[in-house]
Amino acid sequence: MKKILVLCLLASAMSGVSASGPFVAKECMRRCAEVSPIPEHKAWFDQKMAELRQKKSQETDPKALKRLAEEEEDLLADLEDKGEQFCSHICEE
Repeated sequence: MKKILVLCLLASAMSGVSASGPFVAKECMRRCAEVSPIPEHKAWFDQKMAELRQKKSQETDPKALKRLAEEEEDLLADLEDKGEQFCSHICEE
C-alpha cells in the first residue's frame, strides 16, 4: 500500500516533466531524488543505524570502531543505491 502511495506521489511529481515537452531522464531522476526514500527501506535503515550507533557508543576498541564505521558507510551507500534503483525504475522511458 505504501509503495503504491509513493509511486502515485512520484508520478504526480513527474507529470510536470512530461507535460513540458520530451521526457528528460535527468530531470526525472532529480525530481525523484527530492522525494524521500522508500518508506519500508527507510524504516529498516533507521533501525540498523540506531543499532550501529548504540554499538559504537559502547565500543572502545579502535579496530571494532573502524569496522562499525565501515558498516555505517555501507548502510548509507545501500540506501543511496536503493533510492537510485527505485528512481531509475520510475524514470524509464
